Amino acid sequence: MITKNAILIIVAMLVVIVFVAFGESATTRQTMPKWEYAQYLLAPELLAVWKSKSQNAESLSGNSYEMFVKMGGRCHEDKYGIVDLLNLVGGRGWELVAIQGDDKASSYIFKRPK
Repeated sequence: MITKNAILIIVAMLVVIVFVAFGESATTRQTMPKWEYAQYLLAPELLAVWKSKSQNAESLSGNSYEMFVKMGGRCHEDKYGIVDLLNLVGGRGWELVAIQGDDKASSYIFKRPK
């Protein structure tokens, strides 16, 4: 036979379990960051496109070096490489999170906190 104390202990344990389970998920949802994403598309024929929905950025296109200059990069074209562009956008808070590509084009996906 279950005593009154045993029932109270079981009910109290269930309340704690529910509180912990739902309390943690609510806290986690509140602290999860929101991200802004951008895509840099580079095709072999030297076409490059930067797409972002940030307030002061718009879609830019041109060859890779022209894109770098339009975004504020500074170096001589003979010394320019993709690493220069990656460092430029990295300095603006963008983090490279994925690269997809084949022999036709490469797509670089970036994110940064909103």
